[in-house]
Formats: sequence, structure tokens, C-alpha cells
Amino acid sequence: MKSIRITELKPLNELFEEKRKELISDIKEMVDREMKLFEFEIAYSLFVPRKVRERTAKLVEKTRKDLWKKALKKAKGDIKKAISFYSA
Repeated sequence: MKSIRITELKPLNELFEEKRKELISDIKEMVDREMKLFEFEIAYSLFVPRKVRERTAKLVEKTRKDLWKKALKKAKGDIKKAISFYSA
């Protein structure tokens, strides 16, 4: 069995540290997005009348359905392709 030298571990430790920093950055961005969304939802519910919110929700649902149908048609029924078209 081959033993691992300290000099061989250094690059591995650097890779772990780099990945750790990357994950922390990703988590911070995710938390920031979630907090902004939460703030928006609170403000939206406080300042936009219920009837307007309901009309907007229906319009958004219709728009999403229409966009999904177009993406599915463009992808010729291939759901994976349609997802990529829809999310682009």
C-alpha cells in the first residue's frame, strides 16, 4: 500500500478550501435571493389590493401555460428540450 505524503495533501487541501469558499458564496447568494423574495412578497401583499393580486396570479398562470405549450411545441414533444426552452 502506497503511503500519502504531506506534499501530496497540500493540493487536495487547496481544492477542499476552494470548494468550501465556492459553496459559502453560493449559499450567501441563495439566502440573499430568498430574503429579497420574502421582502417583495410581504410588500406586495401589504400594498397591492387583493383583487389586483388575484387578477395578476391568473394572468401569470395563463402566461406560464402558454409559454409551456409554445416550448413543448418548439421541442416537438420532447419534455427535456421543452424545459430548456421554457427556462431560457
